Amino acid sequence: MHVVSPLLSPLLRKLADDEQITWSEKRFAAADLQDAYLVFAATDDRKVQEKVARAAAAAGLPVNVADSPADCTFHVPAVVRRGKLTLAVSTGGESPAVAAMVRRQLARQYGEEYRLLLELIALLRRRILDHADTDGQSAADRKILFKNLLHDDIVSWIRDGQWDLVTSHVRAVLGPDGACDLSSLEQPK
Repeated sequence: MHVVSPLLSPLLRKLADDEQITWSEKRFAAADLQDAYLVFAATDDRKVQEKVARAAAAAGLPVNVADSPADCTFHVPAVVRRGKLTLAVSTGGESPAVAAMVRRQLARQYGEEYRLLLELIALLRRRILDHADTDGQSAADRKILFKNLLHDDIVSWIRDGQWDLVTSHVRAVLGPDGACDLSSLEQPK
């Protein structure tokens, strides 16, 4: 990421010092967009915001203008990540505060147990698909297996560390040979 600004906030200065971002200590000019592929205008100066938006439009670059949804060609959702599971909330730029509020609610509702659930189902899915040819399962059969694996209580079993119930359920759905070692998924509370 490249930041163009005469000043930096303490957080951005630390990122620049740690070489996690590059910083051009100057005022914005349209030439600053030469190697850009995505532009964020996030200053406290409305005239600079407008200048960045115009320059991005002239260069055909997508731009997000922090204080002006109408000038945005894209919006950034508020995101909750649980491993490879990503939950995103967007208000189309109408209210980042509402998106942030919903994101906080999602973060409370969808804890680490959902990361573990996804890891478990991905592991089992790979196993089922790897054996699909030899097991003679149709796509419809596999769809039923995947649906049955997602028992209504599986999230609470994972959240509560009841791996014996998870293992029993997987065996009930896939048969005695269908279960696999789940120890890599178990996390201490």
